[in-house]
Amino acid sequence: MLELKNQQFELSGRKNLLLKTNSIIVNDDNAKVVLLQAIYWGVCTSDVKSYVSGKGAYFGHEMLLKVIYSRIPNLVKGTYVVPIHTNPQGKHTIKLSYQKYFIMKEEDIDNLFPIESIDLKNFIFLDTLSCVLHAIKKIAKYCDIDKSEIVILGDGFVGQLFDKVLKSKGAVTQISRRNHIVSNYSANVCIDTTGNAEFINRHIELIDNEGIIILFSQINMKNLNIEKIRKNDMCIFYSYFCQRDDVADAIEYLRENSLDDLVQVFSGAEKLKDVLDLTEEKQIIRGIISLE
Repeated sequence: MLELKNQQFELSGRKNLLLKTNSIIVNDDNAKVVLLQAIYWGVCTSDVKSYVSGKGAYFGHEMLLKVIYSRIPNLVKGTYVVPIHTNPQGKHTIKLSYQKYFIMKEEDIDNLFPIESIDLKNFIFLDTLSCVLHAIKKIAKYCDIDKSEIVILGDGFVGQLFDKVLKSKGAVTQISRRNHIVSNYSANVCIDTTGNAEFINRHIELIDNEGIIILFSQINMKNLNIEKIRKNDMCIFYSYFCQRDDVADAIEYLRENSLDDLVQVFSGAEKLKDVLDLTEEKQIIRGIISLE
């Protein structure tokens, strides 16, 4: 029998965290299981929204884990993995949170993606990048990326990821910010990462007739100027989740490209609240917490 003392941060009201301690036990009669230890936690926008509201289903889901005990042959001790809480095939969801240890069963393994790299922290936001690459592939079905002029709405982590990847593929891009709105620009593709219908409306005139609008974030469609979009013969596409091949492509991208310019690293689990506050205040784009 193996027993470990586990620590987990839970939401406890608006902008308040509660640290709980419990035991994780692996018995000799446990079937095919793997025990993982968190090495890095990542803080993303959905975590901050949950923290501010005091509730949320996915508080703590971007992380890198290390296998410390395994009864599953293809996940040996010492393997590093990134978990994606919703399986890219959409068939299975694993529960993640800001905690030190996790037990995963055999049916959870498809949600774990092994990582081999010197710079492990570069892979913590693998889930987000995979979804960005999925959206870019969707765009590529309708136009040549390297011949496209693209306006990206929002300069947060996702917006800057789109900008970084699209430029590497030869696209001409402009990021439009709330405090610096792009004008005098013509784009055949618009990617929204803000979820703000009114902000999209302010950019419709920049988009070519028969252009493409990608809605990466959930918006209130009632506030979107659908009539103007219709008259300009534009196409609206939604993109949110990813497929397994997107994850594979994201891993390959991260082996060759660093995200260091978009993230800041902090040490110690006790820094979680600070990183959440700094992210909400937009003092940092993305925070990573090292637990080693």
